[in-house]
Amino acid sequence: MKNKKIKYTLIGVLIVALIGAIAFGIFLLRNSKGYEPTLEEIVAEKSKAYETDLMDSLSSMETNEDVAEYLVNWGKNKSIKAFKDASNNVIFDFRGTKEHKEDKPTLFVTGFNCKNMELYNEPIVTMMTVAKNSSIHGKFRIIFSPELNGYNIGLKNLDKKYIYKDCDIFYLNQSGVSKLSNRTGEYRDIEVAGRVVYKEPGYDTAYKVSLKNVPVNFAYDKASDVNPIKTLGSILANFESNSILFELANISGGISSGMTPKSSTMTLVINEDDEEKVEGKFQSYIEKFLDKYGEDYPEIEYTYEKVDMPKRVLSRHSAEHIVSLLYTAHSGTYYKDDEGNVVALTNIGKIRESDGKLMIGVSLFSSDPIYMEEMVESYKVIAGLSGAKCKQLTKGSSYIGDRKNMELLESFRTKYMDYTGGRELGTGSTANYFPVDTLELDKGNKNLVYSVISKKAKEYFAGAFITHLMGEDVEE
Repeated sequence: MKNKKIKYTLIGVLIVALIGAIAFGIFLLRNSKGYEPTLEEIVAEKSKAYETDLMDSLSSMETNEDVAEYLVNWGKNKSIKAFKDASNNVIFDFRGTKEHKEDKPTLFVTGFNCKNMELYNEPIVTMMTVAKNSSIHGKFRIIFSPELNGYNIGLKNLDKKYIYKDCDIFYLNQSGVSKLSNRTGEYRDIEVAGRVVYKEPGYDTAYKVSLKNVPVNFAYDKASDVNPIKTLGSILANFESNSILFELANISGGISSGMTPKSSTMTLVINEDDEEKVEGKFQSYIEKFLDKYGEDYPEIEYTYEKVDMPKRVLSRHSAEHIVSLLYTAHSGTYYKDDEGNVVALTNIGKIRESDGKLMIGVSLFSSDPIYMEEMVESYKVIAGLSGAKCKQLTKGSSYIGDRKNMELLESFRTKYMDYTGGRELGTGSTANYFPVDTLELDKGNKNLVYSVISKKAKEYFAGAFITHLMGEDVEE
């Protein structure tokens, strides 16, 4: 019996030694001069490294100038011609290698914002990977441009000499689902504003209700199905429909119509005799909310608490107008086409009530002008019925590509599928907005593809962009 144990032990030792020898041999092979890693291996390794470096540096990026300085220094440390202008646009510039000096140049454009850098991670890391790992390529340029609340402000002040007259343009953005498009949406920022009247509280118990830490995203690409402003509005509407008496002391939420709200808060005053019933309602709302969203968004805080009595509340008439506005005003996907593409959507991004004034900021996006006009008219009617006025603050144009743009889209899509071994990449119109005029698409021979990159696909996009820059005649 003892000999069998020794025999089995020796066999185990030999197997372990053999596995170790194979692993060591692979290590020597991979590190010998004769081994060259594949592009897929390089892209995967470098992409992870660049993302780690970017994430580790976020704490030092308090301003957009800090972000621009980081990108410039990163580029220079990688021996890239990198510089920034007075508006903190960062430019990485690359001459074509000798094989492709005469190729049509390529321009990549993406944004950044120090306050929401997590929304720009995928495009930035993708471009870092392309910048450092494209060994054979035509002339290309990468522009990182500062944004404010989802709208690109840096490009407006960019010297047009950095935009090639004749080029292929890829405008990069981030989303949960990857996509290519040559038709983007127009946008309009509107403001619903009205007067409110105050009075002394008629009841004696105050509660503060808050919804916080909701994932923030661009208005045209919602990170979650939760809009905290609409959620609190639904409480008010539910109280009214269930004949629960209340007075609204205040309500606020969000910071920009161009971004989804992170939080919203309101203070209600109720009759002390209804305290148990009201708390039961609050608890029921929270439980239903957590059942629906808690697993996907564990960081969200939905709370209610007793607070000191406010000195004043809104008049019944003013409160009813706010409830009506929040209940009837649309926020979310407005229309999808038969292929599932979002054609039109809206976003209630902020609400403020103070000093006798109510203001609700809304953004509208659509790749079809018919639905845009329909949404605008809808908000005008809703505002009018609530005694408020609706006015347009800013707007941006849509973009519709032609046959050449579609050819570029399909060409890149083919490279993407070849690089990924046949992974599908969706195409179609998008309601997303990008600054059309700043890229002067009407001047010169410019073909544009709007590229939406998901978290899982940034390595695939980086590899596909690298192969795109290599040109059609390069054997892989």
